[in-house]
Amino acid sequence: MDNNNTNPNPSQPVPNPTSQPVQQPPVAAIKDEGGKKMVIILIAGVVLVLAVVAGIYWYFSKQQPQQTTLEPKQQAVTASPKAEVQASVESDLSAIEVPDPTKDFSAVDKDLQGL
Repeated sequence: MDNNNTNPNPSQPVPNPTSQPVQQPPVAAIKDEGGKKMVIILIAGVVLVLAVVAGIYWYFSKQQPQQTTLEPKQQAVTASPKAEVQASVESDLSAIEVPDPTKDFSAVDKDLQGL
């Protein structure tokens, strides 16, 4: 027996690969175009987001006040003499009345002695 036969069933003819032309299905072409469209949409989306971010940055950078054109107002500050301040503080302290704590407890002491 000869084992060089690669065809397992000799009664069926082996199709010739050159007998029928190979055609690509139109689905592959649609997938390729769809992929290109997705890439274009993705790039356009990224560009749009970058443009919005740049616009927001530009808008807020213009909102900051320009400090170079404004001149600060100068106010005259007068310091009061120490003697006037000290006299004012002393008069405020003398106006404060401090009650005698023993007078507050005299009623309580009377109640306690009555027990």
